[in-house]
This record gives sequence, C-alpha cells and structure tokens, in this order.
Amino acid sequence: MFALYQHCYLLNTLLLALPLSIFSQTHFSYTANTGNNMTVLIQSSINPSIDGTALSAGDEIGVFSPDGLCAGAVVWSNTNAAVTVWGNDEQTAEVDGIKINEILNYRFWDVSAQKEVPAAATYVSGSPTYSVDGISVLGGLSAQTVVSLRMPVTWRKGNAGMPSVDIFDMKGNHVLRCSGISLSPTRDDFLHVGSLHLPKGNYVTARKSGGVTICRKISIVK
Repeated sequence: MFALYQHCYLLNTLLLALPLSIFSQTHFSYTANTGNNMTVLIQSSINPSIDGTALSAGDEIGVFSPDGLCAGAVVWSNTNAAVTVWGNDEQTAEVDGIKINEILNYRFWDVSAQKEVPAAATYVSGSPTYSVDGISVLGGLSAQTVVSLRMPVTWRKGNAGMPSVDIFDMKGNHVLRCSGISLSPTRDDFLHVGSLHLPKGNYVTARKSGGVTICRKISIVK
C-alpha cells in the first residue's frame, strides 16, 4: 500500500509540474487498456530532435517493444508530454503490449517527411525497460538519419579525371553516386562524401580515381 501511495504521489507531482499536451494520434496505433501500464515523461526542455532539428508540433513519438509493436504514443506539441505505455495482457494469447523487462524503443513520426524515424533515449530517472506502474523520465530523445562518410582515397599527381564514389546495398542495388570532388593532386587525401540519408546496415563502396576502382564494405551504425 505504501509503495502504491509513493507511485501515485510521484506521478501526481510530476504531472502537476509539467504542463502536458493531450492529442489523439494520427499515425501510430496501439492497444490501450490492456490491464497494466507505465508512464514515460518527456519534458519540452530536452528538445526531441531529428538530425539536430527539434520536432515540430504535430510530429509523434511512439514507444515500441523490441519486436516492433507500438505500446503507446503521443502527438508532440512543444510542451511537456506523458506517454502511457501499455503492457502485454498475460491473460490472452495475443501479444497486445510490451512485456515486463523488455527494452523501451522509440520512434518519431515526421509529419513533414511522412516517415518514421528510430530514436535513441537517455534517462534521468526510472528504467529503460518496461515495468508495471513504472515511471521513467527522459533526459534526451533524438534521431540521426544523416551520416557523414569520410574515406581515404589515393590521389597522386598524374591521376586523370575527378574521383567518384558509388554506394551499393548488399543486394547490389545502386544507392548513391558522388562525383566531381576536388582533391589535392599532390598527396594522399581523404574524400568527404558528405551527408548521406542511409539507414543503418552494410554497404559496398566503389571508389574510382585515376582509372582505378577500389571496392570496400562499410557498416553504418546509428
């Protein structure tokens, strides 16, 4: 009974301290009222962001199980928000929520880009895993979709033409070409391909300079 009182007191204190936004979701969907839940508090001061740009009002934040099941979501409105995360109902055969001790995973719904973006969270209190009646307060929530690729390229005096880089996925599909890059003609240098909007995974780069093509495998981890 005392533990329940502490939980209710802490939650009420936090909710009173945080002006909350309550909107209906337009993208993420989940099953509510499964019989158990926890709360994730997101303060506006942490500025949830994608590639350093703060979320806009109307974007959404969803909480997912490791298997990709949405267990709760909120529409962001640039004010403090509380996400009710619904746990799995163990009395039914269907998995309709996140399970105890599973890691909380986050995704943004970017309204302007019309796409989901995985996000990474840090915590100032509470657990990164699901627990019945738990309360977790985020210290940061952000997503990175842009990767800056920097690779060594041998480019010596006498090489003809400009270097280029082609990137392929592991199925052989051509993903990107970057060409017309100026490098020093007198020494080895590094080729800055720049910002790439690529999902995490393995790729093959084909770097061409001076009539020579060098292929290497790269891994993007976000």
